[in-house]
Amino acid sequence: MKLTAANGHAETELHSAAWNGDVEWAKELISKGADVNKSDSIGEIPLHGAAACGNSEMVKLLLKHGSNYTLISTDGLSPIHWAASHGNVQTIAVLIEEGADPKQRDSKGRTALEIAQGNNNHEVIAFLKANT
Repeated sequence: MKLTAANGHAETELHSAAWNGDVEWAKELISKGADVNKSDSIGEIPLHGAAACGNSEMVKLLLKHGSNYTLISTDGLSPIHWAASHGNVQTIAVLIEEGADPKQRDSKGRTALEIAQGNNNHEVIAFLKANT
């Protein structure tokens, strides 16, 4: 798959599709062999982008095709940490449903709940307290 560098992170087209929420493009890329676990230059896989953007449909698609929800990027965050830091409750729910551990710690030792608390995201805090 072709690499792009629009953001300077040497990401693949699948990264771009995930960050832009383009599920149809992502499906096409995956059908042509795109690697859902290919990391960019900062260690993020497309799932990080989908989780950060709160696109639960994209998250489901990537997970269905074997995306690694435990992968920690060079900034120390897994997809569930990204979702928590961006206030994406529905994405967090999908990740947990698919097996992600909400108590997984980032490189600073924080859980998704602690990240949400640091951002004063009450909806995520309530969800994680009720589901962990």
